Amino acid sequence: MITRDAMAERHQGLLQRVQQLSLKLAEDLAETALKCEDEDRKARLSGAFHKITRGLRQSVALEAKLVLDEERAQREVEAAARQTLKDEVAARKTQLKVRAERVVWDEYDQGYEDELTEGVELMCRIEDWIEAAAEAEDFLAEPAPVQLARLIAHFRLVGVRPSEPPPPAPQASGGNCDSVPRRPDSS
Repeated sequence: MITRDAMAERHQGLLQRVQQLSLKLAEDLAETALKCEDEDRKARLSGAFHKITRGLRQSVALEAKLVLDEERAQREVEAAARQTLKDEVAARKTQLKVRAERVVWDEYDQGYEDELTEGVELMCRIEDWIEAAAEAEDFLAEPAPVQLARLIAHFRLVGVRPSEPPPPAPQASGGNCDSVPRRPDSS
């Protein structure tokens, strides 16, 4: 089976050979046409020269197009990889925020205004902490429960078992500190 790389290499070699032959033929035609004294023959040689050089220009353009196509394909692969990483980071951030929200509202009673305000402020600080943690290149290197345990320890939240698996990320992420979070178990 011929691989894509082997085929591209073979095609590039053929294209270079066509370019070499075309250039050699064009040089020969040009030299002959310049030495020719018969105007009719000179016109035919000039026409042939034009056709040969047109083919040479097309082979050069094709070579450039192949290089550009390969570069574009590489950029698309890299962009897809960056987008996948970005999506995975966003999903992990959402997962941590949802779990942290559940922990916070298990700690604070939303029936009391001062506790509600304190809970909202804490969620904002937690979201800032998660955003800062997500900036690290190794953000996805450790499992979400370990990150959640660090978050719980950092904010000194009690009565939480970090080994509990975080809930799946919701479809739409809030993440807006201007809105009041709801208890995960309330509608």
